Amino acid sequence: MLSRGLRVIVVGTAQPTRLPAPQPSRQAGGEPGLRCAFRINGQKFYEGLCPFPEPKLSAQDYLIDAKLLKPGPNVLEFANAEPA
Repeated sequence: MLSRGLRVIVVGTAQPTRLPAPQPSRQAGGEPGLRCAFRINGQKFYEGLCPFPEPKLSAQDYLIDAKLLKPGPNVLEFANAEPA
């Protein structure tokens, strides 16, 4: 484990263009897109609009604080944060 943290590169894409366009987020003041959350061991390290606005593959870098990591296996989660 690194003393500064762990670098995570998340690769993804917006929903395919053959599907209907995303509806404006209800929690983002009408900004287009969907809200998502990334967690490690149950602790959020990102929450906001999904960082993949284009229907093409792209990557985002995140540095996870070492305080959120534990010895042994760590659980990384990607979740839809839109209200039900």
